[in-house]
Amino acid sequence: MQATDVHQHLWPDELVDRLRARTRPPLLRGWTLHTDGEPPYDVDPAGHDVATRIAADRDAGVGSACLSLSAPLGVESLLRPAFPQDEWILIAVGAALGFPVGELQVFLMLHH
Repeated sequence: MQATDVHQHLWPDELVDRLRARTRPPLLRGWTLHTDGEPPYDVDPAGHDVATRIAADRDAGVGSACLSLSAPLGVESLLRPAFPQDEWILIAVGAALGFPVGELQVFLMLHH
């Protein structure tokens, strides 16, 4: 039986491109991440290459992985200036949908 990894971070090319285009944190310069309140961090590009990640998961016996954004990246705070009055709705919908979807994924993996 293959394992399910329920917490991985993977930055698609579009996210990397947008982080590199930014002039304020969070931003990337090359593969160095700059965030507010943290020292610059050198990101390993291989950790965000889909083919490399899939191969590493297979080698480790992982058949399914749940992806999530990295909190230190600060992406969640990017919504606040645009939608402060609706932030509670975003949190409630994310909580209401996130748990059942995760449970469904585990159920399907175990019974498929």
